[in-house]
Amino acid sequence: MFLLLGPPEDSLCRDVYRALLERGFKGRIIAGVFGTSARSEWELATAGTSFHLELPGDAKLTGSDIDGVFIARILSDPQPQPSRQNRSHFVEEGAAALGWLWSLNCPVINRYKPEFWFDPPESIDDWKDRLEPFGLEASGPAGISKSYATTSSGHLAAVVGSRVIWDEGAPEHLHRVSGALAQFTLSLGLEYVEFRLEDSPEKPRVQSVELFPTYQEFCPSSRHKIVNELVNLLTARQSEASGRSASDSWF
Repeated sequence: MFLLLGPPEDSLCRDVYRALLERGFKGRIIAGVFGTSARSEWELATAGTSFHLELPGDAKLTGSDIDGVFIARILSDPQPQPSRQNRSHFVEEGAAALGWLWSLNCPVINRYKPEFWFDPPESIDDWKDRLEPFGLEASGPAGISKSYATTSSGHLAAVVGSRVIWDEGAPEHLHRVSGALAQFTLSLGLEYVEFRLEDSPEKPRVQSVELFPTYQEFCPSSRHKIVNELVNLLTARQSEASGRSASDSWF
């Protein structure tokens, strides 16, 4: 079974779920594996890990029952300035979820590093040093926030695996940075990252880097391509993730 982590009403989760069913695979959308209606038991030991997940409706899964996982959404602090208790609870749940995700041998999209899960960059300026080694340039003056950048004009692109999907209306000459975007995404250890780019006179500039999919901002044909690539990654039997060993853990 393939697990899609995100709210049941999320359009990305629903579209991936339908695509899995159309290909004859079983899937399940759950809000998460820790702190939700799903009951879980996870044990970490030197000899390995043991995981049991009880879903609503009495369905029970062990690690070997899970064919792949897609993290469409993660838990976030419920308030802009959460209480110390709420923040502590969020960190504990997040640490447990990350530990579980990094223990799985099946394909996982996106298996976030702790730095991205707990404290993702909020300004395009924060990405500058990471983008430059790949020949990519950040757009705008220092300090432009991610929320501002994603509402400004620009062209959307999604990297899914090794494929770059440009949204409708993106000029052909922007595609020259496709390889750099794919390599940059690979450097983050992720399989699905979205970008917004400015078509500047000199060279395309990155306005925003979205580690957590927005998806619905893309046109229908682009969303179809994104979902198709995500399902390809999830269902690929020779995924690199299948060879993961304990030494790959983030602990």
